[in-house]
Amino acid sequence: MHLIVSVIGMVFMTFCPIITWKYMKNDERWHNFDKFTLFIGIMIPFLMTLFIISDILGFLIGLTQRILYWTFSLWIFVIALKLLKIFKE
Repeated sequence: MHLIVSVIGMVFMTFCPIITWKYMKNDERWHNFDKFTLFIGIMIPFLMTLFIISDILGFLIGLTQRILYWTFSLWIFVIALKLLKIFKE
């Protein structure tokens, strides 16, 4: 069960920043955040590949997993702070 849910989560994690960036780039309120989102959208597949390779090799699995999840969590946190600022205006 853990493996199935993890794979589903990783698939969504890979596409979420890119889909979000598509809509952000045309909205003035998200100026500069669209570039950050695009950067994260490029980094997530790279980190996902690194994690899969480390899992196959059995080397640094935990470290690569933490870097992947912290990168995605950082993106969520930054977006949440920006949304808070937008809704307070």
